[in-house]
Amino acid sequence: MGFTTRVKSEASEKKPFNFALFWDKYGTFFILAIIVAILVRCRQNIF
Repeated sequence: MGFTTRVKSEASEKKPFNFALFWDKYGTFFILAIIVAILVRCRQNIF
């Protein structure tokens, strides 16, 4: 837990866009969207 909070604070200090905070909120949804897109592509290739 301590390591992740330290990384988050470093990221927010260095960059104006806090990627760690964004990943906490939307990371899971982003991964699911990629998986769905890949599945749709595969289905289009099969049929």
